Amino acid sequence: MCRKKLVQGKSQMYFTKLELGSPPREFEVLFDTGSDLSWVACSFCADCPRSSGLRIPINFYDITSSQTAELVSCSHHKCNGLGATCSKTNQCNYHVKYGDGDEVDGYYVSDVIHFDMLTSQFNSSEFIVFGCTENMSGLLTTNNLAFSGIVGFGPGQLSVLSQLSSRASTPKVFSHCLRGDRGAGGVLALGEVIEPRIIYTPLIGSRHYNVELESISVDGKVLPVDRKTFRDVLVDSGTTLAYLPEVALTAFITAVNIAIPKSVTTGIGAGRQIYEVPSFISMANAFPPVSLNFPGGVSMLLQEYLLNTSFFFKFYLPTPANGVTTWEIAFQKSQGPVTIFGDIILKDKIIEYDLARQRLGWPTRDCTLYISISFYSEYMIESSLSSSSIPLVSSSLRFL
Repeated sequence: MCRKKLVQGKSQMYFTKLELGSPPREFEVLFDTGSDLSWVACSFCADCPRSSGLRIPINFYDITSSQTAELVSCSHHKCNGLGATCSKTNQCNYHVKYGDGDEVDGYYVSDVIHFDMLTSQFNSSEFIVFGCTENMSGLLTTNNLAFSGIVGFGPGQLSVLSQLSSRASTPKVFSHCLRGDRGAGGVLALGEVIEPRIIYTPLIGSRHYNVELESISVDGKVLPVDRKTFRDVLVDSGTTLAYLPEVALTAFITAVNIAIPKSVTTGIGAGRQIYEVPSFISMANAFPPVSLNFPGGVSMLLQEYLLNTSFFFKFYLPTPANGVTTWEIAFQKSQGPVTIFGDIILKDKIIEYDLARQRLGWPTRDCTLYISISFYSEYMIESSLSSSSIPLVSSSLRFL
C-alpha cells in the first residue's frame, strides 16, 4: 500500500461498508487501489484502537462467531501474497510494512463477503481470503486515525476484485467517481461504464495501476521536462495528493507563477509556496489550466490542483486578510524518481480500471449523477473527515 506522509496536513478519508461472515458483521474499511491485501482487525488485537477520531464505528472480526469462517493453511493457493509466511501449525500468516512505516501482522481467513447486486443473475455473497490483523504499529494504533481495516482493490490475485472476478461474480473492471467538494463523497461501481465520452490510456505492468505520462502542460505550454523523468506513473486512491520528481515539480511551479495575474501574490508559509487570491478574482482566472498528456494524443484536464490552506494548514499559517483566500499547489516533491497521482488528480471524473483490457479510462463528469454500468452492482460512497490534524495522506470509499 502506498501512503505518503504530509506532516502538517489533515486527511480526507473515504470508507466502504463491508459485511463479512455468517451472520454478517459490518466493517468500515479503507478503500485502496494501491493494495491487494484486505484485512480487518481481530477481536483480540491488543494494539488496535477501540474508538476513532474519524467518527466511524470500530468493529472487530471474531472467527469463532462466523459459521462460514475457515483458517487458511500454508498449502492454500492464496498463501503466496504480500508478506505471507507459514507458522509451525501450518497456518498462513502475513506481515506487511507500509510506505509510511505502519506495520500489521495476523493470519489469513476464508469467509463470506456480502454485497448487493442490481441483478439476480449473480451471487450476492462469495468466499474470499482476507487477513485478520492481531498486531499493528505506527499511526494505525492512534485513535485519531483508527479504522476497522482495509479493502484492497489492486490488480494482484489477492485483491477483492481479482478474487471475485476469478469466480465470474464480478467483471475484472471497476470505477469510482469522487466529488471534488469537501465532504461530498462519490460513487464506486463494479462493471463496465457505459459512457460514450470515455477515453483510455494503457495500463503498464501488473503489480500496480501504472500508466505512461508523456508530459504536463500549463496554460497550454508543455513543461521543459524529459518524459523519462516521470517514469511509470502510479495511480493510487490511497494517496490524497500528487507527487512529482523535484525537477518536474520545480518546472511546474515556475510555469504556474509565470501564468498567474499580478493581483495574485505569492509567499512562503510553513516552508511551502502560498498563493493569496483576492475575492474579486475567480479561481479559473487566477490560475492557469493544467493538463496531463498521455501517449496517443490523450489528455486529462485537471479540475483541481490546488489546496485551500485554510482547511489543510490553518494551524500553521497566518490568518489571511479579509477578502483573501490562500492556496497551495497540491503537487508535492516525491521521495526519489517516482510520480504518484492521488485523489487530487482523480476527483470530479469517472476513473475506470479495466484489467481485462489493461487500460485506464476517464471522462470529466458530475459525480452526483448516476453512473451507468453494463451489469453488476453500484454503491454510493460518502467521505469521512478527520477531526484533527494527522500526518498521513490517504483516502477511501464507502460501499452502501
